[in-house]
Amino acid sequence: MRAMATSRQKGFTVVEMLVVAPVLILAIGAFVLAAVLLTGESISAREKNTLAYDTQAALDEVETNINRATTFLATTGSVTAPQGSNDLTSPATATAPFTNVTSGQPDSLILQAGATTYGPNNVNRTLIYNGSGTCNPSNGVFLYTVVYFVRSNILYKRTFVPSTTACATPWQKNSCYASLLSSYSSVCKVEDDQLMANVSNVTIQYYSDNSSTTPLASSAASTAGSVSMQIDTSKTVSGKTITYSATLRAAKLN
Repeated sequence: MRAMATSRQKGFTVVEMLVVAPVLILAIGAFVLAAVLLTGESISAREKNTLAYDTQAALDEVETNINRATTFLATTGSVTAPQGSNDLTSPATATAPFTNVTSGQPDSLILQAGATTYGPNNVNRTLIYNGSGTCNPSNGVFLYTVVYFVRSNILYKRTFVPSTTACATPWQKNSCYASLLSSYSSVCKVEDDQLMANVSNVTIQYYSDNSSTTPLASSAASTAGSVSMQIDTSKTVSGKTITYSATLRAAKLN
């Protein structure tokens, strides 16, 4: 009789598995690491693009107001509570002036511009002049003040409208820190504009005109015809610090 053929099945031996398994684990680990790194780089690139966009948008807003300014100031002088630079610590007595001179470097940009009857995008807006009754240019332009400052890594814009008599109601409104609006409604009409977060530093330099390359002392801001503003930003994403900086140079109205 013919003997029956024995069926043999091929497979991995225990020894082969012990050799192959670590290699597979290393390969999978390398793939996962590469995927994590690629994802991290993608997130970092996206966040840096966001920082760049936010910074440029903030600088565009600042430039628009610089172009409308009639004067740069070294200080706001006395202000009505709670619009002072110490608004978060002592709201009831927050009358400390903003200043652009601190340890030789400006910490805020202060400018004045003519108040208008409507917003900047309304073609029907007109300048407002001092004095009651019919608006008379000979009485001088009714000026309001804007301050750009950084607090808690956020760049804000605060507006000050004087309580003196004007020939029309200004479109511009006194602004304050958001949490103080309800408590100080007689002064605070709108929230400070929050231009952008993640601001690590703002550097401001004044020049006699837009072609000058020699900076003026911050205390001489009122004599300047042009100003540069650099915004430095920093943000930590996935354990990596992302930074971005941008600068504008713009001239005031006249």
